[in-house]
Amino acid sequence: HGGMVKQVAFSPDGARLATAVNDGTVVVWDVARRSRSQVLTGHGAAVRALAYGPDGRWLVSGSLDGSVIVWDLDRGAQLRRLRSGGGLIDSLAISSDGALIAALGADRKILLWRTSDGAPLGELAGHGGEITDVAFGPDAQTLVSTGDDGTAVIWNVQSRSRLRTLDTGASPAYAASFSPDGRLVAVGGESRDITVWDVATGSRTAVLRSHTAAVSSLVFAAAHVGAGSLHEFTPLHLAKQLARLFADALCVREVAGVLVGDAALVAGWRLAIERGGELGEVADTRVFGALFVHVLH
Repeated sequence: HGGMVKQVAFSPDGARLATAVNDGTVVVWDVARRSRSQVLTGHGAAVRALAYGPDGRWLVSGSLDGSVIVWDLDRGAQLRRLRSGGGLIDSLAISSDGALIAALGADRKILLWRTSDGAPLGELAGHGGEITDVAFGPDAQTLVSTGDDGTAVIWNVQSRSRLRTLDTGASPAYAASFSPDGRLVAVGGESRDITVWDVATGSRTAVLRSHTAAVSSLVFAAAHVGAGSLHEFTPLHLAKQLARLFADALCVREVAGVLVGDAALVAGWRLAIERGGELGEVADTRVFGALFVHVLH
């Protein structure tokens, strides 16, 4: 790598790992061989956001220069450029069917494109401050966004309408994730708590309290974690397990995916781990807090 890694993303089958680098490149790694397979160039500034398509054959990246690029990984080339400027891109999401791409711009708006031809599909606006995260629901038509105004908004993408606003309190919300069945959405942020909401009713179903600092990333996962209501993994334990993939010293700051739990929620201080919990990268464990697995009954 030619700079700090700002985000990572595993392909759906776990065979590839993409890393977003400060030098404007996207590096794709072959996980089984522990080797670099592609270096994708085309951004003019640091890459801050990554998302794989559902078949793992294409990837979307967003940069501080405002560019959004769809990459054909079979050819290692640009498939299309959705955007060339207009303010930084800090987060990306792809719908479960791969038909839609959403990106966070710097102007308190969510930008939407149709994947098949790159056509812009409009914008979603409604937060009173900066938008911090965006995630699609499993139905591919529902989207959640979080903001530093202390709200999470659930959107219907097809109608471009706001379905529900969730008040997360006075402090900023930084991350959100839908449960695999789409019935729940979890939101975390500066308050250190994770609040789980019923999407249909807007009622709170759980408040999870374990972190001693802000929750900056979280994800629902999809296999059984075993007995117990809370699992904690310390940075040192994770560093020993995960610092095996590369020789470079990097700083990875995003939860990329964990193979745990049908009804489990993974939340932490942005730590990269692979599906079996065996691969990943930690440069300096001091930047990480603990990673918790909460079992939701």
